[in-house]
Amino acid sequence: AAVPPAAVPPAAVPPAAEPAEAKNGPAKPPGQKPPQNIQDFLWNLHTLLHARGGIPIAQLKDVYLTHFGHKCAIERFLVVAEGGLLATFKRIPHIIQIDKEPDHMLRPSLPGGATREELLAEDEKYRKSLQQKMAAKAGAAKAAETPKAPSPEGPTGDKKHDNETLQRMLIQGVIRVLQNRAKEGKGPLPLADLEKEFEAAWKVPFNCQQAGERDAVQFLQKWNTKVDVYQENGRDVVALAKKPHEKAKATAVKAPPAKAGSTASAPSPEASQRADVDLFGRPLGATPSLPELTETAKGMLQNMKDLVVQQEA
Repeated sequence: AAVPPAAVPPAAVPPAAEPAEAKNGPAKPPGQKPPQNIQDFLWNLHTLLHARGGIPIAQLKDVYLTHFGHKCAIERFLVVAEGGLLATFKRIPHIIQIDKEPDHMLRPSLPGGATREELLAEDEKYRKSLQQKMAAKAGAAKAAETPKAPSPEGPTGDKKHDNETLQRMLIQGVIRVLQNRAKEGKGPLPLADLEKEFEAAWKVPFNCQQAGERDAVQFLQKWNTKVDVYQENGRDVVALAKKPHEKAKATAVKAPPAKAGSTASAPSPEASQRADVDLFGRPLGATPSLPELTETAKGMLQNMKDLVVQQEA
């Protein structure tokens, strides 16, 4: 008898494929294309907040991902610094309003019916207002740095302080010149020769106008406890201050009037050559800046100190 053929085993059935959800996690919503610029991102925020009616700031990124299907890459479009998202959203109040604690709810600033074009126009308007505020602030700062016009009543602040410093250095320099003359047995110093002897001793010019004084007589008479200004043989002279009982023997010299025809002694030729030049070699009408005054004062002081050391050596 014929042998029946062996039965063919049934083909193996391939195992069922795992659901995509089990393998890759929950299925993602179809979403939309991620924003390409700041305008796209602001429009997404606007539409999201209107769709949800307000979102706690801590949940924004998760809600954004669920709604649009892509991450909320806020750092690509807005600066997120130490203050975090709260500080960032406070800088765009025309797009987002923030409720107070505890949740800091984010709500839309523009009405729900606003179009994308209206949002962009509002954003442009806000940017221009920020630029105007920054320009006004910069202008105010620049105006604060601009030196004020001199007061008709005289210098104030740093200028006054620098003038006083120069005056003290000038009178100390004059006193040293007079002391040297006394040691050499010379008499009072004629005012006409003051500039020449002062510069010879200190290597800097004697210019009381630069220190805020009108003329040498007016300047020296302010220091009547240090020096005496009087007339001797028809000449204006300056000497070290005398004791009170000795001063009665000398006739005090009044400051020469500003008008023409003054009887004050004419300066020496050397002084005349420098009468219209200040410490900086400019016409006397020019006003020095505070840095120039400060540097001049420092230079004169150091020069005087160096020469004092040399003279006392």
